[in-house]
Amino acid sequence: TITNPTGSNAICSVDHSTIGIRNNVLINVGDVGGTTNVHGIAIVSSATAVSDVAIEDNVISNIRVGPNKSNSAISVGWSSGNELITSLVIQRNTISDVVANTSPWPAGHGAYGILINHGTGTTGKTVGAQVLNNTITNLEGLWAHGIGLEGNTPNAVVTGNAISNLIDHKTPT
Repeated sequence: TITNPTGSNAICSVDHSTIGIRNNVLINVGDVGGTTNVHGIAIVSSATAVSDVAIEDNVISNIRVGPNKSNSAISVGWSSGNELITSLVIQRNTISDVVANTSPWPAGHGAYGILINHGTGTTGKTVGAQVLNNTITNLEGLWAHGIGLEGNTPNAVVTGNAISNLIDHKTPT
């Protein structure tokens, strides 16, 4: 069981391959000062390619952020990434109670169950990601996405996921 009530991550891996993150309980993670985005699990490729990452059978809950940032239970990549992420499997995780600021933009931000947001242009990509059989519930933010494929994600497979109780505060919703 990992908690980090004043920090931005419970687990963070930068530029590492051949990783298994399995059977963890991650609860009460949040930077109440709002200076960074908050993630239960963060996988980052900033200076080198990353491959063979398995995020499986974790329970992630109560991920919260301060006034001006987004948050996620599982986050892969940075939008400015220029390297490849390959052989990524995210499966059988239970995610709940991810909350972000619900105020209008620019103060309000997003709550994500799973966010893959890696890559710009033609070089940074998350190729063939598999997002399988996760349970995601109780997300609330200015916008709320159960699974966000926001980066360059060719050949992604998203199947068998159960997503419920997403509350966003955008107008229109």
